[in-house]
Amino acid sequence: MATFAATRAYVFFGFGQFVTDVPIFHGAAMMGLRDGFSAYCDFWFPYPPLSLPLIYVPALFAQSYDGYRLAFRLEMLAFDVITFFLLFRFLKDRLNASRWNCAMALSLYSLFGLSAPHLVFERIDIVMSMLFLGAVYFFTAKNWTRWLCYAFLLAGAMVKLLPLFFLPLFAILEWHRADEEAWPNAGRAWIPVLRVAIPFAAILLGYNVFICDELLSHLSQHGVRGIQIESNWAIPLIIDKIFNGSPTDVDYSYGAFHILAPAVPKPYLWLSKNLGFGLLAVYFIALLRMFRRNFVQTERLRPYTVTMLFYGMILILMCTQRVLSPQYFIWMWPFAAIQFAVAVDKRAVLLGSAAIFGMTYLVFDVGFFKIIRFDPYFSPILIARNLLLILWTADTLRRGVRAIRENRRAVLAEVVS
Repeated sequence: MATFAATRAYVFFGFGQFVTDVPIFHGAAMMGLRDGFSAYCDFWFPYPPLSLPLIYVPALFAQSYDGYRLAFRLEMLAFDVITFFLLFRFLKDRLNASRWNCAMALSLYSLFGLSAPHLVFERIDIVMSMLFLGAVYFFTAKNWTRWLCYAFLLAGAMVKLLPLFFLPLFAILEWHRADEEAWPNAGRAWIPVLRVAIPFAAILLGYNVFICDELLSHLSQHGVRGIQIESNWAIPLIIDKIFNGSPTDVDYSYGAFHILAPAVPKPYLWLSKNLGFGLLAVYFIALLRMFRRNFVQTERLRPYTVTMLFYGMILILMCTQRVLSPQYFIWMWPFAAIQFAVAVDKRAVLLGSAAIFGMTYLVFDVGFFKIIRFDPYFSPILIARNLLLILWTADTLRRGVRAIRENRRAVLAEVVS
């Protein structure tokens, strides 16, 4: 607790504005609350409707930019505190972590905050971290609170669209849950659809029909984004620019810097938009096959295994999509801390996470404007960070697959006995 308080006080008071979304949020809040304009119809806004309260609430306490920024940062600090205590409950309730492991994991989460001092309170991604962790926490419960998992996922989808991609994973887990009916029960796979996808679609369509008919067109603009400068898809283009001097340049659009289209071959751009989704489909099919071949019942999986499957999904999305903004690494913090608490070789987790988050600090807080100019000293740090992230993803997926395969030996041992 002391480490968390010290690091957050240092981040909150020790860092000024850098590259921040707060001006966008402040402008939207002023137009929405003070001027009475409608989001999406009267001004551009890139996030689903539940993100509006997150940016409107600070404006209830202050209308000047400095006052709004202070109120917004306090709001994000509150979500950070909730995430910290939710992580504590997960370690105690789900993992039965020892006092030492719990203290070390919480301290590690606290220290992770130092890797994004200009981001954690100036974006809404700490909200997503809280919702992700809450979804896993309640899904691994053994009582009526499991339904809260889908409430968290639905809320997350209404803030950012990302949680929709996790629904196939939860469909597989529900499919292979034990109940009074036959196992596996494919009918249970519809639970995430009924509790998240259908309410999400109904809310968005209702908003689009009755409040603003521009909502869906605004959200669809994410599909036309180019290759963001920090993504894995940018690596070959960065290398080509540095070593061959190719006429590659970047442009600011949709709140991020993207490599301009003339430098990106159309087939490569198409691949960057679609390959990630194809790999997700392959992952889900492989996961379903492993569940069936290894007689896996979801209840037999440790909460840690479910967490690693979920964490692996986050990492897959980060690695394969053409946008990899630095604030996305905030999503990893609680899960990296959980991984540390359970790991046998804690040094590997400590060194790996420290390297990824440390290089993220160098890429954004120190060298952001150098990166977008293809600096020959900072661009290699970005490339090294991304390659290490790919290896980290592969290792996390390996751990989840190994736990699933171990379930087969446990089931066969019970049959023999």
